[in-house]
Amino acid sequence: DQGDTWLATADAAMDVFVHELEADAGGVCAGTWNGVWRTEDQGATWQAVGLQGEGVFSLDCIGGRHYAGTYGGAVWHWAAGDEAWTQLGSGLPAACVQGVALLDGVYYAALGGAGVYALPEGDAAWTEAGAGLPSQDCWSLVASGGDLFVAVGNEGVWRWNAADGAWEATALDGGWILRLADLDGLL
Repeated sequence: DQGDTWLATADAAMDVFVHELEADAGGVCAGTWNGVWRTEDQGATWQAVGLQGEGVFSLDCIGGRHYAGTYGGAVWHWAAGDEAWTQLGSGLPAACVQGVALLDGVYYAALGGAGVYALPEGDAAWTEAGAGLPSQDCWSLVASGGDLFVAVGNEGVWRWNAADGAWEATALDGGWILRLADLDGLL
């Protein structure tokens, strides 16, 4: 009902500290302190769909696959029909993965206190990609309108300038931004 009515729907087994929600064509997934849970009936019931025992801090649906960033510094992916979640690359520091994005064939991960990392499709190891940011305290990351944006601590939002190979400040150049989102190419 477009948010007019709110009902508690979480099951105690979920460990209800929900960090992230994301939707796809079939339902809604919740990233919690106890893995990823999914509902396909508007929250009447929830089913564990993997990573139970992991703290999931980010969930993103990219090209029909779900990407989960965990407390310990890993990115996992899964799609309906997969038997289990698969880790995407290796080599991230042990920090909270706060966001995952895919832009021009490269995956990016924002890590709280550890910066931004990149993983080209087909590669096995993440590499540091946050040089030039004012802080490594990255809270959110999103690809929007062909650009990559990251929310950096109390430093606002920064955009990756691929042509120059550098991060640049945006008009939101100060203040805490905790979550970025893309809405049909708009940040």
